[in-house]
Amino acid sequence: MRLSDSKQTFPAFAETSAAEAWVAKLLDHHRKVQRQKPPAGKKPWFETFDDGSVAVRTMYRWGELALHDGSYVHAYRTNSLVSLLDSD
Repeated sequence: MRLSDSKQTFPAFAETSAAEAWVAKLLDHHRKVQRQKPPAGKKPWFETFDDGSVAVRTMYRWGELALHDGSYVHAYRTNSLVSLLDSD
């Protein structure tokens, strides 16, 4: 999806807002989408606690947290990159 298409599809997310407000919009959107899934809706992928904190449910987490140490973490893209280099 191109950026221009995403702005039309998700106009609320294209508006400039503080990070906390933008995340709140995103979480609210996700809740609504999950509720609309057949047959009787699904739970969101996260839990919101009384203090306002949010945690992703265990089954929706992606392994270990990133280290942010500059190491190469996207090995799954290597084949795509190599295919671009091999095009004759």
